[in-house]
Amino acid sequence: MPIKNYKIISILGLFFLFSSLIFVLPASYAGRNALFDNIEAPTLLYPTTEGVDLTGKNELEFRWIKTPGMFVYCTEFKLYKSANNFASDLIYKEKIQPDNYPAKVPATYFEKGQVYSWTLRMVLTNGNRTDKAYSTFKVIKK
Repeated sequence: MPIKNYKIISILGLFFLFSSLIFVLPASYAGRNALFDNIEAPTLLYPTTEGVDLTGKNELEFRWIKTPGMFVYCTEFKLYKSANNFASDLIYKEKIQPDNYPAKVPATYFEKGQVYSWTLRMVLTNGNRTDKAYSTFKVIKK
């Protein structure tokens, strides 16, 4: 075969390759976004259900498992003065940057014998959010 035929075959092959990408790429991007639509909530470590002793402490640390491999823009932290997550019970909220772990709330927000709840949700750099994590705890000493 002459060299001209190889050039024509190569050009036709590239044409078919690129034209097939028009149909394949949008589908693959749609599948990628679907993977991030329902992202599992972070795992909360402390405080969770057990009584909290704030004797002699200036603040209470809230800890969770930071998921490796996720590109986190910020973490939305909310604290409620009840076991419910009603807006009327919200006493503290903060958008925590990835390098500001763990969340720290001054002890002045807490009362002895009171039940509190907190929620945590991560906001990813692509704008998607994880599901909310939720836990309650009771301050037993202050």
